[in-house]
Amino acid sequence: MQLVKSLASFDLQVADTLRLKSVKLQQLVQEEDYQQAAQQRDSITQLELERRRLEIEAYEEARSKIVHDIGQVIRHKRYEYRGVIVGYDPTCIAPENWIKAMRVDSLPQGRNQPFYHVLVDDRDRSPPGSVTYVAQENIATARGQTQVEHPLMDDYFKGFEDGQYVPTERMREQYPQRAQGTEG
Repeated sequence: MQLVKSLASFDLQVADTLRLKSVKLQQLVQEEDYQQAAQQRDSITQLELERRRLEIEAYEEARSKIVHDIGQVIRHKRYEYRGVIVGYDPTCIAPENWIKAMRVDSLPQGRNQPFYHVLVDDRDRSPPGSVTYVAQENIATARGQTQVEHPLMDDYFKGFEDGQYVPTERMREQYPQRAQGTEG
C-alpha cells in the first residue's frame, strides 16, 4: 500500500518534470545543440524507467496480497450470498463512476486491495446468472462442501473436488499463480 502511495506521489512530481524536460529537449534540438539534447533525452529516459520500475513493484506488491483463488467458493460478508471466484485484479480496475457509486473509497482498504470476479449462486440472489466484483475485505471462505448453481459454471470449471472448483485449462493459463495461502 505504501508503494502505491509512493508511486502516486512520484507520478505527480514526474509529470511536470517530464513535461518541462521535453520542452527543453525540443528547444535544444531546434538550436542544434545535439550534445545537450542527448543528455536531456537520457535524463528523460531515466525518469521514465524509474517510473516504470515503481509501477512494476506496486503491481507485484498488490498481487502478493491476493489470498483467494480461482474456483474457491466464498460468502459475501455483508450480503451473505455464496459464489465462486472466476477472476481477480490486484487492485480495483472498475470505471471511476462505478467506484463512486459503490463507495469503494469508503472501504477501510479502499480501491488498493484485490477485487474478485464472482459468479453468484442463483439460489442466493436475483437475477439468475449474476456476476459481482467484490473487494477482498468483503469475502469470507464458505464452509463445507458448498456447490454453486450458476449458468456459466461449465465455462470456467471442469469439476468440483475437495470443496473447490477445478478451473479449466484456459482459466489456469489466465490465472497461473495460486493465491497466497491456498493449496496447489
